[in-house]
Amino acid sequence: MPSQTVLVFEVGECEECLQSIRGTALLTALTESIFQGYRKAQLTKLISNFLEPKNSPVISLHVVKKDDFDFIFYAPLSKSNQIELQLKELEGEAKKFSQREFNGVQIKELPIDDKLFSWVAIDGIWVGSFTPFLVEDVIRTYKSDRSLIFKNDIREVALLPTVKNDAGNIYINLKEFSNWLTVFSDNQSTLTTVGQGAVLDIKQRQGNLTLNGFSIANNEDQNMLLSSLKQQTPVPFMLKSLISNRSVLVTSFGISDGSELFKNIELSRRKDIQDSIQSFSNVDLESIFSGLGKEIVTCYLESGGQSMARVVLFSSSNSKEWLKSFDLLSKASEKGDSLYIERFSSYEIRQIEINNLPEKLFKPLVNGFRQIYYTNIDNTILFSDRVDELRKFLDDIDKEEVWGKSVYYNQFLESTLLESNYSIYINTPRALAAVSNSLNTKWNKVYSSTNRSYFNAIGLGAIQFSHLNENFYTNIAWSFNPQSDVGRNEPQEIRDRLQVNLDYAIASKPFVVRNHASKRDEYVLQDSLFVLHYFSTDGKRQWKKEIQSKLVGTVVQIDYLNNNKLQLFLVTAGKIHVIDRLGNYVNPFPVSVPQQNIEFVSVIDYDNSKKYRFLISEKTGKLWMYDQEGRNLEGWKPRNVEGPLVTAPSHHRIRGKDFILAVRQDGWAYLMNRRGENIKGFPLNLDMRPGGTYFLEQGNTLAASNFVIVSKDGVKVKFNVEGTISSREPLIRTSVDDQFSLIAENNNRFYVIARQNAKELTLLNENGKAILVNEFVGKNQVDIQYYSFGSGNDYIVVSDKIQDLSYVYDGTGRLLTPIPLESTGITLKQENQKVSAIYVNDKTLTILPL
Repeated sequence: MPSQTVLVFEVGECEECLQSIRGTALLTALTESIFQGYRKAQLTKLISNFLEPKNSPVISLHVVKKDDFDFIFYAPLSKSNQIELQLKELEGEAKKFSQREFNGVQIKELPIDDKLFSWVAIDGIWVGSFTPFLVEDVIRTYKSDRSLIFKNDIREVALLPTVKNDAGNIYINLKEFSNWLTVFSDNQSTLTTVGQGAVLDIKQRQGNLTLNGFSIANNEDQNMLLSSLKQQTPVPFMLKSLISNRSVLVTSFGISDGSELFKNIELSRRKDIQDSIQSFSNVDLESIFSGLGKEIVTCYLESGGQSMARVVLFSSSNSKEWLKSFDLLSKASEKGDSLYIERFSSYEIRQIEINNLPEKLFKPLVNGFRQIYYTNIDNTILFSDRVDELRKFLDDIDKEEVWGKSVYYNQFLESTLLESNYSIYINTPRALAAVSNSLNTKWNKVYSSTNRSYFNAIGLGAIQFSHLNENFYTNIAWSFNPQSDVGRNEPQEIRDRLQVNLDYAIASKPFVVRNHASKRDEYVLQDSLFVLHYFSTDGKRQWKKEIQSKLVGTVVQIDYLNNNKLQLFLVTAGKIHVIDRLGNYVNPFPVSVPQQNIEFVSVIDYDNSKKYRFLISEKTGKLWMYDQEGRNLEGWKPRNVEGPLVTAPSHHRIRGKDFILAVRQDGWAYLMNRRGENIKGFPLNLDMRPGGTYFLEQGNTLAASNFVIVSKDGVKVKFNVEGTISSREPLIRTSVDDQFSLIAENNNRFYVIARQNAKELTLLNENGKAILVNEFVGKNQVDIQYYSFGSGNDYIVVSDKIQDLSYVYDGTGRLLTPIPLESTGITLKQENQKVSAIYVNDKTLTILPL
């Protein structure tokens, strides 16, 4: 086997074991992708012979192009009869068999469909491949002095024991494996090598595919991750209690001895970096590393644009010393007139503007970061290069939307190693969806064309290394749905619907709220007699309450008492209401206000401190802000922007500063501070009539942060908080009567643009590419909602407000409701990884799983 072999699969003798693995969603997704070009019957039958245990086959993986790979198939010559017979059958179908010599060895070749299959017999071994030069590599290796062979690259691994009578063993050259991963991406940068080699056994049980065995690291190569952990003992995964449920991928390093870690990372060998850091903070690096442990964790999260957001957490027994050093670095690196300090909830966030500081400190365990924003929770320090992502992460922790509180994640983590030194945890559907835009042309096409349900059936995965003697015990575990559930695309059956009937017509859309005790979703709506109804997740009414007037805007949950219990905030003409989960008013509510002609309502929590502000907008453009006791605040009695608004005003925090944006229907933008005063450069005339809402593209500076808004006649305008119009881009028109609008995603991370004319409604992504076309609504008034639940689970709801019909699409534009839903109001929700449509029509509330 040639030296540059990535991995070798030694097929086991247990047919039953192999059969159970073939039936998993994980293997189905892999074979559907990898062997996509081999789907024709002749090729499929030939390849199946290469996997027959009775043939004692061995399969090796090789990179053959910068964006492709292929296999070599081996078998003892004495057991290759079935394969040879299959090739003779194919030859008999008017195909031209040929023969050529290479280095004194005869190579046989046969064209099969659009591929050329080559094979040879060498020293009692049958060797074949669909890539002819791979067979030549085998011959070249056979004729050489055997110094450059795969077995030498993993010689220590090859000596390790393996389990007999199982599905097989996998031998991996970990350096080549890192190179192989670059095949899928346009980014050809070299990945950090984990170790030298690994040998793994394969098992399948109870919805998990498991590979376990041992890995080794080269002690002489300090750039290998495992080499840095040679002196560490395994530690438990305690920081799971701080890991956001939004995490796509998490890497965790278990550190039992911080001093030994310091000796084994690049920082200890780079006096120039030590001197540079010490010149800023005069810190004894070896000393503060002695308190490091037990974990260094990096969380990768879905973010707007093409890049992934990262948040790093590390625990230490001397966190005060780390924070003191960070604070000195923060002050020494400040570039403006004032030190960046932001209060958010109970946290203090600071900034260090030193390029690649985390990499300088922790390489090879952490890489990159142009700058960092940092804070701490007890003895754990958290940092990110994006302050908005750090805020979201902290908010998830405050809401207990974390792995440690999730039944879904905890059930999986219990099936993994409870103690390790290096673990990679992957939410597979989320990860695939997040990296799909980074795939090169070839593999993006493969991913898009393969049945997506196979990938979505793959659940959580873990790759773990635990130091044991001189090696690392290795465990790889992946969860998946049963094969019977995979590829099922039929519409949801009517029996899965849950319907609740009321006595009177429903006048509002349904609102999904969270039960803070059970963590389950529940539903709120209002009927035509102005009665508020509260239903449990199974459709049982918990209470009803007459509020004497029609709801304005939405029902929002707030933690009014700041005790992690949630209440309902809502507004009617002349009144503000706060009602608890049992249907009782929270004192001092309801609070009377003079506004009767209300159009929009906004809830503002400037710094996540639960000190709420309620912003009420009248149809004339008068804005009134109240504190949580119902007192009208200075600067907002009212703040008059002198014209009707296109959408509700909203609060944005950029670089630690608070802004409130209100955009008039005639295209004037008002950006204000907390006191309602105009920011310099505003009001700003955008010279357009806006359609839909707007979107904030947040950058790391004020000037780089842009609001995006679209005019009805098709111009996309970007302007920043300094009152400068950054760009004005005309959108492509397809008809003279085209009307455009911008629709922000439910969590304001992305947006789409609607283009509507008498013939069709088209939705475009941020780059102007069409996502879906609806030919049913014409120029009727529509309400469009855009949801992104992660894992590539994107949904778009188009509601025809004239016909009271709703159409639900997935993120690829596939219509999920061939028969439109009759609804006067609709919303989507995700709970326990499942998405449902909640909609109302006449007197009926319906919950429909999608």
